[in-house]
Amino acid sequence: MMLVSLGAVNKGLGFLREAVMAAKFGADIRMDGLLAGQTIPAVLSKVMDEILGASLLPLFASWTTQKGEAIAWARLKQIVFYLLLGASVVVLSLLVFSGPVMTVLAPGLGAEGIHIAVRSLQIMLPSIAFFLLGSMLTAILNYYGRFFWGGLAATLGNAFSLLCILLYARQLDVYSVAIGITGGALLLVIFQVPFVPRAARTWDTGNEAGARFGEFAKLAGPFGFAILLFNAIPFVERFLGSLLREGSLAILNYAFKVDWLVYSVFAIPVTTVTFPALASAAALQDTTRFQRVLALGVKGTLLLIAPCMVILFSLAVPIIQLLFQRGMFGPEQTARTASVLVIYVFGLPGASISLILFYALYALGQPAVRLTASVLSVLLSMICGWVFTRFWDVQGIAWAHVVTLSLVAAYMAWALRVLLGQCWSALISFVLRLCGAGLVSAVACIVIYHQLALWITGDPIPAQVARIGVPSAVTLVVFYLLCWLWKVEEVKRIPDILWKARRIQASGIL
Repeated sequence: MMLVSLGAVNKGLGFLREAVMAAKFGADIRMDGLLAGQTIPAVLSKVMDEILGASLLPLFASWTTQKGEAIAWARLKQIVFYLLLGASVVVLSLLVFSGPVMTVLAPGLGAEGIHIAVRSLQIMLPSIAFFLLGSMLTAILNYYGRFFWGGLAATLGNAFSLLCILLYARQLDVYSVAIGITGGALLLVIFQVPFVPRAARTWDTGNEAGARFGEFAKLAGPFGFAILLFNAIPFVERFLGSLLREGSLAILNYAFKVDWLVYSVFAIPVTTVTFPALASAAALQDTTRFQRVLALGVKGTLLLIAPCMVILFSLAVPIIQLLFQRGMFGPEQTARTASVLVIYVFGLPGASISLILFYALYALGQPAVRLTASVLSVLLSMICGWVFTRFWDVQGIAWAHVVTLSLVAAYMAWALRVLLGQCWSALISFVLRLCGAGLVSAVACIVIYHQLALWITGDPIPAQVARIGVPSAVTLVVFYLLCWLWKVEEVKRIPDILWKARRIQASGIL
């Protein structure tokens, strides 16, 4: 329970930071510049985190079993040394060429926006190396069952970044956010070091280290390249968003953070829970079991995100108003952000399914399909984004996001069907029943909200919470009740899925 509570506090602090940023800086050229500068560190940190979890730790576990803990640590530290060396080269290169890089990434920001982006990037560049070390330490602590300390370190990092904004926003403006992110990443490293096994606290690589980086590169290289391409969509969206009117990048960010919360709370943990079972079935070449686990993972994800989609779609404006509308963030920004959020919601199924299918292909050892999906995601994002923004401004970027992820998910589903046979036949009826339950619960949600708006008036936070909370609760009850009546058997497994998801979040794996 302590881990679950810690995970909830961590998520809450992260979201509170976004709310404070909205109140302090609103949605103007300062936020656009900050977000442009944050793009590269954020993407690289996410990519390294996924590579470490999917490639380095399985190698460490294998070495520990085969060669013993001492040799495993020697090999691990040798690889980490090369990873840090590579990260240092990247940091120094970006530090030297930060001006041209930002000009290419966000050309529409103008001189003021580019200046803010460059300074923000320079401040946040060290966080790339810090996040690399922090992610590795968290994974090691999880491997040894020390979940609490990794989760607490992540919580303290979020708390530090929030405190930095609260204390120094007036003096440092948006750079307080950049300093908070870098300081939080450093704290993530410093706090975890005392709790790792003693063998990890020295850089003695021993005689058994050898040239093990090649072994890691062989496993992680194709996967890492595909992951990097798969996470390149933010680069495209930053580029296109910078060409639109001031504040567009900030509006996209605020809407995406709300949408991403559902994705991170449900889609990522379910994939993390499912992946070991997929890898085991693939290793045993048990196609029937692999199909069953994959179908259950997809169904479980859709069951969890579907009612959240209904709530976000039906209550987008009041949700954004409650979370962000204060200080520099006014009604106009609320309306624009809500209009983008309503579109982003339709991309949740594609994003969630793409994630689990991507890891399913990794378990099957299909780098060509993963790489093709990654290239396809970049091309679709560029083409759709360029076309859609001509017609729908900032909403066009959101629609491009939805179309890209949906088509990529469809492609990977088709590729898995070719590899595994008829693995999606039972999913059609399931999705239709979910859509029916979603439509009915959406009507109930909207009707109840408008009725409550007549009874509970005013803008105090308790009134806003009541107007959102009651329809949301009714939506969940109606949705899952209909699923139960329409014999969606997977509903019975939701408590187990939720509990495992909470433990994964609290442990700091995410």
